[in-house]
Amino acid sequence: MKKTILCAIPILACSVLVGCSQSSSFEYTGAFGFDIGGVPEDGEDTTSTIPSDPLTPGETPDDTPVIPPICDPLNGDDDGADAENGLLATLTYLDPAQPGSYRMSDFVPGAPNVTRVLNDIFLSRVNKPTSPFDEGFIDANGNQLKKLNGDPLIEYFALFAASQITLGASDPEGEYQFALLADDGSKFYLDEGLGWVNWIDIDGTHSNKVGCSTETITLEQGDLVPMELGYFQAPMYHIAVMLFWRTGADLQTDEPFCDGSSRGNEFFFVDSDAGPVATSNFDAFLSRGWKLLTPENFVLPESVTTNPCL
Repeated sequence: MKKTILCAIPILACSVLVGCSQSSSFEYTGAFGFDIGGVPEDGEDTTSTIPSDPLTPGETPDDTPVIPPICDPLNGDDDGADAENGLLATLTYLDPAQPGSYRMSDFVPGAPNVTRVLNDIFLSRVNKPTSPFDEGFIDANGNQLKKLNGDPLIEYFALFAASQITLGASDPEGEYQFALLADDGSKFYLDEGLGWVNWIDIDGTHSNKVGCSTETITLEQGDLVPMELGYFQAPMYHIAVMLFWRTGADLQTDEPFCDGSSRGNEFFFVDSDAGPVATSNFDAFLSRGWKLLTPENFVLPESVTTNPCL
């Protein structure tokens, strides 16, 4: 696989830490400076959907209850997915948190006031259109995740997700460009074998914003490219995070929404009783060749063999 520069020099960022996974002994490098799905460090604040937190960080005694996964909290569909598909994610939150300007680094485990959730999070895809988020996170047993103070977690949280990008059976080989739509901040990394590179950076507290990669990647059938994505939500209620790509002749079309501007909650979607409804602005975005990555485009990282939510 190779990269092609579309325009200006890309933003490059790399962070290398080697650690262990909670579900296997496989060691890998994380773009955000910690192991997604890994065992918490000693001294970290942690919680889970099990009312009495059974784990001491770094220890897993034989009589510890199994902590159930949280499946698709962003309500993505898993049509066409196999047991090897999906994204493994770690959830963190700030408590206490004050209104203000935040960045992804404020939510990394070990940062001040950050609590790591011990439940593994599994996503089928990255597809959360702009919509209210007021139900919080529910595990596979129907338990609602609550903060250490007993309140449901609906704001000031972050998801750090890991997977491997691959072509689906019907996806053509060739060059691909990526785009992120997010409210609030998000960062997208790929590792083509030389370390993590920050392909899209729309970090910070903002309403709907689109970021596009300034390079393309050439993909062939069977390629597996490690990826990590970080996303955070500051004050409630609306959230959004969606990952797109495009290929072929559409790469020659400029994307006007990738201008760094923040747009309102109703610019791309409007609320309805049936869920978010796309606006003409979103339709125009899709007309320039952008497509959501499907569940079959995500293969779990090598630290995980099976998606328990499928």
